[in-house]
Amino acid sequence: MKQLFTFFISYLLLCLPARVHAAKHIIKYKLTEAQYQQTFDSLSGKGFIPIDMDITTLKGKPYFAIIWEEDVQQTAWQARHNLTEAEYNETSTSLTKEGYMIQNLVPYYTEQKELRFAALWYKKEGQAFFARYNLTEDEYVAIMDEQHEKGIYPFRITVYEHEGVHKFAVVWGEIGKVVNGYRNFLEPEECKEAITWMFNNGYYIMDLAAYTKAGKTYYSGFWLKLPMISRTKPRLSLEELHKTIENYTTHNYTPYIITGFTENDVLYYGATWDPQR
Repeated sequence: MKQLFTFFISYLLLCLPARVHAAKHIIKYKLTEAQYQQTFDSLSGKGFIPIDMDITTLKGKPYFAIIWEEDVQQTAWQARHNLTEAEYNETSTSLTKEGYMIQNLVPYYTEQKELRFAALWYKKEGQAFFARYNLTEDEYVAIMDEQHEKGIYPFRITVYEHEGVHKFAVVWGEIGKVVNGYRNFLEPEECKEAITWMFNNGYYIMDLAAYTKAGKTYYSGFWLKLPMISRTKPRLSLEELHKTIENYTTHNYTPYIITGFTENDVLYYGATWDPQR
């Protein structure tokens, strides 16, 4: 068991930078692009590194949410946003050749309704990571099943609407076959049930994506069976998120997942914390 636990900790360290309990964490949400850039410049200059990000469209405007962590390991990293599809592909190819691994990929739309990409890369050695985007629901499920047989699993999932169709952008990591669970297209109550079941059966959530389709909210998530604990709140108003951040910060919980979605032109967030790190 100790060897298995050590293996998974190594995997998590590959997925994210420090991810240590002593590091400081900051969650920023509902930021305009200008506010995001200002926050990015400020926190990156103070030695913080982004570990998760989300961009949600509300009334035609993109709003950024990002989790920052104090970079005690001094990770080499790169982040970009407002990239066209061609610019993203060119940048990703170039950074991959330099030894960077894709960590997060978020397609989104500008106020001018132009498709753009935001992405995050870390320079770390280890298992291979790669991203796919523009996947339909059927393509996503088919690739999930295919990669699952190869020991390749998703650890970052983004759902976005493109030309009237919901598409998936997924970052995959090769870690070998392990006990895992994934649930797709869950309605809110089904999501709560899945989170409870996974928690009670020893599964640790790696990512949870929320999105709205035809006025209804759905979730897609992925879990690994680990001797670790997480606390997930799948639906929080801005006020509830603020209070939860304050409460969990007081208890030194470590945030590592944030996902935004809208219902009736109101912005909500889902977020996950690790109480052990």
